Amino acid sequence: MLEYASLVLWLPYIALLVHTIEELPEFSSWSTRHFREMSAIQHAVIQSIMLIVLLVCSVMATAEESDSVWIIIVAGFQLHVGLNALFHIVMAVRFREYSPGMLTGIAVSLPTTLVFFGYVSQHAILTGTAYAIAITAGVLLAAAAVGTLFLPRKSNKKTMRAEI
Repeated sequence: MLEYASLVLWLPYIALLVHTIEELPEFSSWSTRHFREMSAIQHAVIQSIMLIVLLVCSVMATAEESDSVWIIIVAGFQLHVGLNALFHIVMAVRFREYSPGMLTGIAVSLPTTLVFFGYVSQHAILTGTAYAIAITAGVLLAAAAVGTLFLPRKSNKKTMRAEI
């Protein structure tokens, strides 16, 4: 695989890492205020797991021939990163305040998504079917990430007893 292609396959990891660094200090309190309770530890664990998975997939994608399952997974993550940027922008407008992750979403995630998919398309790195699978995976991953914000809040047993 071309050296530039290998670099392109690392864009999702780099974008997610930089984005996580911006999110970590404030996202959990922002999420708790607008959606559901989330501790800083919970958020850090979730982001760490995604980074480790994406790191492994990026290593494997750069070691394999094009159209491998690893490239499909990396492409799915890149779409997730791009869609997540749109989420941050929409939420900043919706709540009329900074959404932790919005700056790297605009400055890093959206541009890397455009470069990644432009390169993958131009060089036919994925077949049509593989591309469709990657897009589907990315949309599902993004939907799941946003969906977790809408899970019900943990009930407080003491409060529930007092209400009964």
